[in-house]
Amino acid sequence: MDEILMLYGELHELLGTHELCAGFCEKIIQVIQDAVDKIPFGSRVGIRCADPCMEYIFNKIDFSRTNVIGVFDLRREGSFCGYPLFLSEKLPEMNCDYVLFATYTYRDAVLRELSSFPGIILDVYSLLDEHGITLRGPIKFYQMGCPMVLNHFYLKYAEERQRILEEKTLRDCLQAAIEYKDFVLVSEIYKDNGGEQSKYPILAEVWERTQHILRSIQKQINGREEKDIAAFWIDSMDYSDLDNMPLLKNKAENGCFFEKTYANCPWTRPTMQTIFQGVLPIEGFSNERKAINHSNSPMISYLEDNGYEVRWASFPTWAMDSEYTVPQIVEGMSSSVIWWQGLQSMLRSKKPCFYVFHFFVEGHEPMLSPNMTEFHFSSPHLHLQSAQIEEQRKKALSYLEQCLMLWSQLLESKTQIFFSDHGPSYPNIPNWSEKRLHTYCFVSGNGILKRKAACFFEYIHFERLIRWILNPQETHFDSLLSKEVVFQGEDYYAERIVNSAISFIKKGHPHNGIAFRGIRTGNCKYVLNALGEEYYYIINEDGTETLTPLEDDALRAELRSKSGTYFIDIRKYDKFKHSRKLYESILQDHPELGPPLWLAGKPEHTV
Repeated sequence: MDEILMLYGELHELLGTHELCAGFCEKIIQVIQDAVDKIPFGSRVGIRCADPCMEYIFNKIDFSRTNVIGVFDLRREGSFCGYPLFLSEKLPEMNCDYVLFATYTYRDAVLRELSSFPGIILDVYSLLDEHGITLRGPIKFYQMGCPMVLNHFYLKYAEERQRILEEKTLRDCLQAAIEYKDFVLVSEIYKDNGGEQSKYPILAEVWERTQHILRSIQKQINGREEKDIAAFWIDSMDYSDLDNMPLLKNKAENGCFFEKTYANCPWTRPTMQTIFQGVLPIEGFSNERKAINHSNSPMISYLEDNGYEVRWASFPTWAMDSEYTVPQIVEGMSSSVIWWQGLQSMLRSKKPCFYVFHFFVEGHEPMLSPNMTEFHFSSPHLHLQSAQIEEQRKKALSYLEQCLMLWSQLLESKTQIFFSDHGPSYPNIPNWSEKRLHTYCFVSGNGILKRKAACFFEYIHFERLIRWILNPQETHFDSLLSKEVVFQGEDYYAERIVNSAISFIKKGHPHNGIAFRGIRTGNCKYVLNALGEEYYYIINEDGTETLTPLEDDALRAELRSKSGTYFIDIRKYDKFKHSRKLYESILQDHPELGPPLWLAGKPEHTV
C-alpha cells in the first residue's frame, strides 16, 4: 500500500499541495461562525427548525457566547441539542432580535413565515451565497467525504464547459476527484475533453498517473495469495433495479446468481443482525442492543476460526464492535471514499480478508452522486414515490455501477459478493412489499461456476453462503436454499419517523410503522401485523403482487403458524416510547381492531 500512497501523493501534488475539499468544508463553517460571532452580546437569538441540518450546525458552530433562547419547530417541543424546544407559533412572543435557520427542504416556507419578523434573519444559505458559496442541497450533506462536496466542483466544471472552460476550474475538479479517489469521475472528465487529443496538457498527465495507480492496486491485489472475499452491499436496492444496471446484471448472469434473494427484514440494521448473527428482529430483539462481534456472531466466529480478518467498511459503525470497523468512515460518505479506506486496510493485512463495503447514499433519498446536475430533496419518510425521485435514484445507482465495475475489475482474482438489503422505502408502499423484500445477490470470482438458483435464498442463511464459498465439499449448495422465507419488522420507534407514519396512516396509506410478521412461499405471501390485520397476496409472474381475500381457513392457519404471532410488548421498553402513539392514532379511527396482539403474546422471557 505504501507504493500506492506514494503514487497518489505525487498525483495530488501535481494538482495542488493543499486539501481542496477539506478547505471548502472549513470555509462553509467559518462563514457561519463569523456571522454568529458578529451577533451583539446579549441579543436574543431564536433558532427555527429542529431538523438534522440544525443539529449539524450545533455540532460545528460555537454558540457559547450567543444568547440562544430556544429552538422553534412546527411540530415538536421539549428539548433539542441542549436547548429548550418550543412550537414555532410561540416565536413571535419571544421578542427575538435574530432568528437563524438551516433547513433546506422547508427554506421557502420558513422565509415566508418570517417575512414580517422585525429582527434580523440569518438564513445560512443566503449567508453562504453572499460569500460566493452556493449550496444545492442541505448543509449537512456538505461534510468532508460526502458526494455533494465533490459535486460542488463538478458543477462548476460542468457549467463552464457550456461556455469556456478555464484550466483552473478543470484542475480544481480533477483535484477534488483525486481527493475522493473517484477514478471514475477522472475518466469521465478525460473523455469529456478529448482524451489523448485534449487541449489541456494537465489532463493527459493526470490520466496516465491515475492509470498507474490503478495498475499498482491491481498488481498488489493479485499478488496476495490469501483467499480474500470482498462483499459489496448496496443499501436500498431491490431486484427490479438490476434492469437499470445492465453491467451489474450481466455480471450477475455470469456468476452464481440467487434470483430469488429475500430480505428477512426490510431495514439495514436488522439485516446486519440477520447476516452476521443469524437472528430476526423480533425473536432476536435482545441482540440488537449489543455491538456485533466474535462472541455473538457465528459468521465472524467461523471466519476468524478459519484465519480471516473481518472488517465492516461503512456506516453505521455503532452497530459493529470497533474491532471490526474501518477508521474514518462517517454517515453519508461517498462510496469511493469508503472503498479506498477499506482497500488500504485490506492491502496491509497479512491475513485472508472478509470485507463488507456498504454503500448507503446512492440508494437512499436524496440519492446523490458526484456528477449529478439536478437534485430533488425532501424530508426522509415524508416523500411519496414519484417519477422525479426514481429518475434521480437511477442516475445515482448508474454512477455507482460504474464504480463497482472498476473495483470488481481490480479485484478480479478474488471472490466477490454483490447484494442489497432491501428496496426503497415509500410510505404508500407496505414494508412487506416485493419492492422492499425482493433483493438480489450473486457471487463471482475464480472458482465460482456460472449457475442460477431457482429456490429462495434468505439472508438468515448468509453464514451458509460463506461456508459454501470457503468449503463447498463441507457445505452443500442446496443447504443455502429454501422453499419459503419468513420475514418480520419491528414497530417504528424514532419520534420524527413515528410522527411521519401517523400522518400517512391518517391519509389512508398502509399501516407502515406497525410491527409485522409474514411468510413468502410458492406464489403467495401472508402478512400479520401487531393489530391482527391480515394481508394475503398472490405473486404474479412479472413480480407484481395482488392483494387477495384469504378464504381457505386451513391455509390461513398454516401460514400464520409458520410466520408466528408473537410481538414485542412495547410497553416494557423505553426504546418504543414513541411507538405507542402509532397504536393510539390507529385505534382512534379504527376501535374495532381492538388491543394489539402483543398484549396476549408469549411470555417476555422468550424474546
